[in-house]
Amino acid sequence: MIKIVRSFAIMNKRTDLVYKRLLKLNQEFRKLQDEAIQGVLNEQKRSRINSLEPQIHIYEKMFDCFTNIQTCEELIGSGVNQTEQSELLEEIKDSTNNLEIFSEEAVTLLVEKDEYDDINQVTVEFRPGVGGSEGSLFAEDLLNMIQNYCHIRGWDNRVLSIQKDQAIGKGCKLGVLSVQGDGVYQRLKCESGVHKVIRVPETESKGRLHSSTASIVVLPKVDERFQMNDKDIKIEFMKASGPGGQHVNKTESACRVTHVPTGIQVQNMEDRSQERNKQRALQILQDKLFAIHIAEKQEQLVSRRKSQVQGSDRSDKIRTYNFPQERITDHRTGKTLFGIEKMLQGELLDDFIDLYLQKIHSTKLEDLMDDLQNEV
Repeated sequence: MIKIVRSFAIMNKRTDLVYKRLLKLNQEFRKLQDEAIQGVLNEQKRSRINSLEPQIHIYEKMFDCFTNIQTCEELIGSGVNQTEQSELLEEIKDSTNNLEIFSEEAVTLLVEKDEYDDINQVTVEFRPGVGGSEGSLFAEDLLNMIQNYCHIRGWDNRVLSIQKDQAIGKGCKLGVLSVQGDGVYQRLKCESGVHKVIRVPETESKGRLHSSTASIVVLPKVDERFQMNDKDIKIEFMKASGPGGQHVNKTESACRVTHVPTGIQVQNMEDRSQERNKQRALQILQDKLFAIHIAEKQEQLVSRRKSQVQGSDRSDKIRTYNFPQERITDHRTGKTLFGIEKMLQGELLDDFIDLYLQKIHSTKLEDLMDDLQNEV
């Protein structure tokens, strides 16, 4: 064992730190396996064993490299001819190179992943911000852009509802889009926030440029582990309003649900059925509370880190679309691309999302290495 430790000298510092973290995880893994043999393993610990297996697999490959290096060093030290020594030195070199490769694989596994990135179904909400009716028109552009992007990615999507801007008879005061497919939440959450547009509005008679905004909010499908407390929910029924004939005004089919601790309210009147409106309102409320739950967990992660990446909070202005200059700029990464039409067709979104995810990963990697250094 002493000689294996001595072989750390052939590694760079990063590989050294990674191996020591894997060594600790291996010790935890073996302890959990012993508990499993004794029959004292609960569901949480069983899940932990499953999550550790990929890291332990890499650890074992790195350990084999160290063992091979140790054996070669011992053979060289025992006295071998020049040909054998050359072969052993070449084997040491190969094992050292493999250590670096396995180390990089381990880093990918050790970088902290967002807990809910594997969710494959989301609801996306689009709302105008500042700019009046122009904001509504831009919100509609964003909804169409995300739909186009879904088609490119091969994701199933459908518009659940869209409220037009009554002042102009079009646009989007509130649009709700359902999306399902692999990697949906991990990628679309990067679009959550405030989007800014600079252009001449349709309603502008003098051709002046205006700045308007619209927001995108991405709500992941509620994880089965997340439950609302019925005691915190207040349910009210009322007469619906708007188009729909006499039935709308004569029956109390509309439903408003309130989460008392937070004051969050959701009202639904899409259906003639009181029960279906209630169930839909409860589902929307649960989605909103789950999104808040995720945001709080992300804030906790950030507070533990020494560096912070600008997140996807709805108050963050993430991107500007400059129509006259055909320029789109992402303020989180500084990336600029040209081609408004391609952007609205969803063709440029992957470029922006990939770079932002890369930035998040790089920051997490820096935090990981800082944590490993502090463990020494």
